[in-house]
Amino acid sequence: MVIGVIALLIGLLLPSLGKSRDTARTLKCLVNTKQMGQAAISYAQDFKEEIWPVAWRQSWPRGPQLPNQDPGSPPSDVALWAMINTNGVRKPGFLFQYVSDAHEVVSCPVNKRRRDDGAVQWNLWGVDLGVQFDYTMLDEAEGTRLSTTTNFAYIPPGNGAVAQYRINWFDQMTRMRSVPIFFEESTTWYNGIFRDGRFGNKDQLTTRHEKGGHIAYIDGSSELFKAPNDGVEKVENLGRDWAARHLYATNSATTSFWYAVSDSEGRTAPLGAAAYGWCNQPR
Repeated sequence: MVIGVIALLIGLLLPSLGKSRDTARTLKCLVNTKQMGQAAISYAQDFKEEIWPVAWRQSWPRGPQLPNQDPGSPPSDVALWAMINTNGVRKPGFLFQYVSDAHEVVSCPVNKRRRDDGAVQWNLWGVDLGVQFDYTMLDEAEGTRLSTTTNFAYIPPGNGAVAQYRINWFDQMTRMRSVPIFFEESTTWYNGIFRDGRFGNKDQLTTRHEKGGHIAYIDGSSELFKAPNDGVEKVENLGRDWAARHLYATNSATTSFWYAVSDSEGRTAPLGAAAYGWCNQPR
């Protein structure tokens, strides 16, 4: 009788404990992204109110991009927030100067920087892990001023991700709270393949937290964002899964268009990148 009661209690408690553990992990992940966003803001406050550059430039920080080439392969061309490569020596990037080099900040407590296939590599901190960071930065956020008035929005997957829409053309544009800086990228698409710390083009947000992933914004906030998707993260379906290519930005004070943010959508520049500070005046 007593054993039966104990078994019943265990059966009742275990699901509750599992849910509490999942909630705690989701909260820790939210805190991670908030710390990363705050680090970017702190850097901007030290450097002319602008978010750090993604890559080295011919003239700092506004000239044409130069590759931040990693001597290993992959990764290569890693974003400067994540890694600084000087004379073949890899060191933690700008972010870690503002979080006391605590690399756990870039580790989702659910994924723990694992790759889908179980492969590992020797990372910046002398540890074997699948990826160096579970979060990646939107390239076009570099140089964004903290005082920017630019608005961000996204269109649902399955619509034509064209280079621009007139403000009054597209009624399915969903506003975002601010300029996004960091995304909790899907390991499958494509953080496990392109381990460069960048978010753009066909990169997708993970769905490992209650069918969503976290985003950090330039206003200092972060949120669990549940992007439109088909519910099967392991299978790529660009007609149904939301990706970076669905992001749009506008500064309605200077233009009447929403412009595609991702550099795959008709905006070409040296090395396929937008100009430094593009988000201040999308074009």
